[in-house]
Amino acid sequence: MVTFHKISTALFAAVLLAGCADSPVALTAEQRLLAAVSGTYQLQSLKGQSLPAYMAQSELTKIYIASESLNMNTDGTFTGERHYRMVHNDGTVTTPYDSMHGRFLASTDGTTITVTFQVSNLSTADMTGTVVGNQLTLTYANGFGPWVYAR
Repeated sequence: MVTFHKISTALFAAVLLAGCADSPVALTAEQRLLAAVSGTYQLQSLKGQSLPAYMAQSELTKIYIASESLNMNTDGTFTGERHYRMVHNDGTVTTPYDSMHGRFLASTDGTTITVTFQVSNLSTADMTGTVVGNQLTLTYANGFGPWVYAR
């Protein structure tokens, strides 16, 4: 026997589900920026220099960035690889690389991102920047940069 209670419960569930299907999910500006940032980026220039770009020098070695890639995920994590070209005073050239990982956060207004590189178990390095179209531009907190990437 079908009771009024069973009919009203089924009708309420149908109306509730229909309402949910038509309701768009509104993303915050922060969520839209995280989605917009996702993808694989290749470093194009460092401080206005195309690659390989001069990065630093010690008494014995000049260090250049030969290439760098960042894989930015929609969950706010990233991985990447940086390849160096090191020119030593004795004329030898070595090409070491670093793997990197970390997190990035979008500002609540969706205009900037902060990227935190996990340098070691105890240390991190922060960069801030913007994404415009397929270009990601980042600068370290100490002002070193900009690092310009293309997707």
